[in-house]
Amino acid sequence: MTQPPQTVAGLRHLESAFFTYGNEAAGPHVDRFWELVTAESLPFERKNVLGDVLRRGRINDAGEYEVVVDLLVVAEQEGRITAEEAARLSNYIGRYERRGSRR
Repeated sequence: MTQPPQTVAGLRHLESAFFTYGNEAAGPHVDRFWELVTAESLPFERKNVLGDVLRRGRINDAGEYEVVVDLLVVAEQEGRITAEEAARLSNYIGRYERRGSRR
């Protein structure tokens, strides 16, 4: 049996893993899930990683990098981001990869 998280960082990682689908997917079922979370006053909120990265102008960490790489094409195809935003995100991916190769 898996041990529960022993640190706050471990708990945050578990929370992030649990909410990955709800933060990355789209559709009425995902919207309904977040409506129920809000209705129950649970202390969680939906994250828009692509929007956060676009506002900030960079990818901060490996978790954001993975989300952006996974969602870039699908988000553009579904109309969640524009072609210009997709190009910017692609640029941020390249910058993040180059930054990582210098470590």
